[in-house]
Amino acid sequence: MKINEDVIYEENFEGDEVNFTTENVIFNPNYVYALGEEDSSIDVLISNSDLDEFNPSLLNIGEIDIISERREVIASIFDLEGFTDFCKQVDPQLSVPSFLNDFLNWLYNEIKKEITFKKDTDDTTILWSELPFFSKFLGDGILLLWNINSKEISNGLNDNGSKTHKQVQTLAGNIVISLDIISNSYAKFSKTNLSKRYVNPPHKLRCGIARGSVLSIGNGQDYVGPCINIASRLQKLHGLGFCFQKRGFDIELGMLESLREDYILKKVKIRGIGDNELVYIKKTEYAKLNDVDKKYFENP
Repeated sequence: MKINEDVIYEENFEGDEVNFTTENVIFNPNYVYALGEEDSSIDVLISNSDLDEFNPSLLNIGEIDIISERREVIASIFDLEGFTDFCKQVDPQLSVPSFLNDFLNWLYNEIKKEITFKKDTDDTTILWSELPFFSKFLGDGILLLWNINSKEISNGLNDNGSKTHKQVQTLAGNIVISLDIISNSYAKFSKTNLSKRYVNPPHKLRCGIARGSVLSIGNGQDYVGPCINIASRLQKLHGLGFCFQKRGFDIELGMLESLREDYILKKVKIRGIGDNELVYIKKTEYAKLNDVDKKYFENP
């Protein structure tokens, strides 16, 4: 069972530095401009070979027509509150790339730190849960998908599933707790590190979590599924910074009592999803909501 220990913050960020690269196909044709038949029009000329390069391969998601595979996952979305305003500063090209490099390195190191239980041997590490198998940059946030296939886990333990339901819920609970800690720790990281390097960096890292199934696109190059949409809705739900869906999570089984007491169950309308969805929200966040936002949440 994961223990929600006090988070220790360093004045200066320390962690494994990763140089981010991309293999995306870049569409950069050579255009020629000419006056059109009318004085007010412009003709834009492109070679036929360049024109042919404008096709779905630019999405970099592999062979789109490959039959999809369904996976049972926990979808989580981190979203930087205030990132749009941060990009509006003077000469953002001088600070936004550097900020993203700092933020993404911090985020992935935080995930590794919070998921790590202890070193087992010089060659292996014991984790609270699996690491996310898929991540995607969304412009102002990150989508993470975590494997939570009960049957697959049971098979790995040579069990028929009768004994592993609680253990699977524990893995799910560990993921929630880790993401909660990371979401909270960003404010401290922003204040003690980012604010010394950037003007008005994003001050809050929101997180939404949902469990469900996804379908692979292009042999696992991307994924789609309702739980991704739900997680996206939950990360910005009526002023909250952290929220996870009740469906698929049994916190009575998966969390220690001292940990699950941090969350309360509420009924809420989620745009495009349903009018009476059950979600867990943090007691401390709910207490700080204004009266207007509180009215969106009802007791189940």
